[in-house]
Amino acid sequence: MKTGWIRTAGGLFLAAGLAGLVSCKEKARTDAAQEVVTEETAVTEPEVEEGPLRTAYRGENPLLDIALVPPDPADAGPLTLVAVGESRTVLRSTDGGETWSALFPSEPEGPDYGVVQFPTAADGWILYREQLLHSTDHGASWTPAALPEQRFYYFGAISAAGSQCFMIQPPTCGATVFRTDDGGARWQALEGGLPRNDYSGVYFRDARRGWVVGAYGRFAFTEDGGAAWTEKDFPSDAGFAELEMVTDEFGWMRADRGHAGRLWITRNGGADWETVELGIRSYWSIMDVDFLDAKTGLVLVQQGMDGSLVLISRDAGATWMPLFEVEPILTAMAFRDLEHGWFTGAKGRIYRTVPAP
Repeated sequence: MKTGWIRTAGGLFLAAGLAGLVSCKEKARTDAAQEVVTEETAVTEPEVEEGPLRTAYRGENPLLDIALVPPDPADAGPLTLVAVGESRTVLRSTDGGETWSALFPSEPEGPDYGVVQFPTAADGWILYREQLLHSTDHGASWTPAALPEQRFYYFGAISAAGSQCFMIQPPTCGATVFRTDDGGARWQALEGGLPRNDYSGVYFRDARRGWVVGAYGRFAFTEDGGAAWTEKDFPSDAGFAELEMVTDEFGWMRADRGHAGRLWITRNGGADWETVELGIRSYWSIMDVDFLDAKTGLVLVQQGMDGSLVLISRDAGATWMPLFEVEPILTAMAFRDLEHGWFTGAKGRIYRTVPAP
């Protein structure tokens, strides 16, 4: 999944937005270039539950995001996954999510890692507003990225594309998208600058084609690596949280506020967008979207305090139906295919799906 959104036990908040609530006058931590030393720690025996999910990990801190490390085509071994959460929680599994190890000792005061992305096996990213971590070894160890510039305040939303990572400054902290090609050691501001300073999410499909999204239906796109941006706003109160292009033509946008039970879909490369009904209540939270291919998609919904709902589409997002409903409050998901999926939970759990008999 994922752009720069922070998932908490009580819902979804934008990392950039949280930064803006503090103050853009407060600088990011100056020790960000120091290497993070990792230490794997065994976890307790998992509990077993009935229903479509089984508990694979049981911890104390709320977990906020999870990512599947892309497997090496020549490696037929078990999958590697990384999950992140509050209180400096970074968990890693090298056996397909059966068992998990904590890489860092817990710190009650944070940082609260809210986003993990793995575009390739050699490039992993973990986001906290004052720190961005990079991994080159399937998530076994992590090194903080350098600050993009001297007067830099907070890391905003990120979009990792291949070996590159794009990062947008939080709303009101500037109108700049930065790019790094070397794991965050050096950053370059994209040439053109943004037409507004209140975009909060970013997605780049490659070095040239990118999008930024924000509140009140605003988004803009570039086809030349950020030298120029074209604005296109929807007459909507929806606050767009995330955008992803599954193929060159097909993509989706998710709103965290004002979604009215809908998802936005494009079928012509972002030139036009349509809304599709998910069949959910407008006050439920759309937490995550994961398309396995251009036809098959999954949506994770929090039903307030009444648990979570997973929806499925088999026709490129045109129609949706419930896949399963569970009591735990789930915060994020990662799927290899429909038989193999993993979820993070607000109560510190990691769940895995039970394959159909």
